[in-house]
Amino acid sequence: MNMQVANSGATSLEQSDGPPRVAPPPAGLSRLTALIFAIACGLSVANVYFAHPLLDAMAHDFAIAPASVGIVVTVTQIGYGLGLFFIVPLGDLFDRRKLIAGQAILSAVALVAVGVAPYAAMLLASLAVVGLLAVVVQVLVAFAADLAVA
Repeated sequence: MNMQVANSGATSLEQSDGPPRVAPPPAGLSRLTALIFAIACGLSVANVYFAHPLLDAMAHDFAIAPASVGIVVTVTQIGYGLGLFFIVPLGDLFDRRKLIAGQAILSAVALVAVGVAPYAAMLLASLAVVGLLAVVVQVLVAFAADLAVA
């Protein structure tokens, strides 16, 4: 049984007794692109939280008092907050693709700096930069929204 339903005279939808059809993804955002964006978002956000299970080891390796090692997480979160304030608005002013690529490359450099930090000050500075650049997630979401409506 087919039935036509008019929507203000502008469009019509056809309904049938068969199985419901799954709408194809929007032309500008394929499933592969959405998967890549999801992975990139997950990895970027994870950068802010990777240090949590390593706090005891960091305290030992960098001679940070156990009562003070929470500064590692705090500095990363402060960097994230600054990124929300200073970097995310740049997505409205500049090409998002270039901004995302730049943030991803700089994030990789910052993570290498965290990995090779010889002393606590460099570790904390590098983690602040990691937090600052982790806001690539917000730029990715806005870019995905733009692609989805294209």
